[in-house]
Amino acid sequence: VGKNVITRSVGYDQTVKIDVVFRTYTKGDIFLICSDGLTGMVSNSNIAKILASNPIEKVAQICIDEANNAGGVDNISCLVISLN
Repeated sequence: VGKNVITRSVGYDQTVKIDVVFRTYTKGDIFLICSDGLTGMVSNSNIAKILASNPIEKVAQICIDEANNAGGVDNISCLVISLN
């Protein structure tokens, strides 16, 4: 499937096939859920540095700012979850 092609969506069909992933999580784990508007503009290593060196409550905005500073050619969505 090509880039930027919607393969599943809510509201189009009666049922939606969802992906379910089971993992073991531990206290202190941090999750970043984001769109390709972030990952297409900011490298994984730069995102990792942002996560490691900033307060958790500022990470999403810093990531969005970095993507916009790099050109921001796509919508940028970013959610950060910290397990405490």
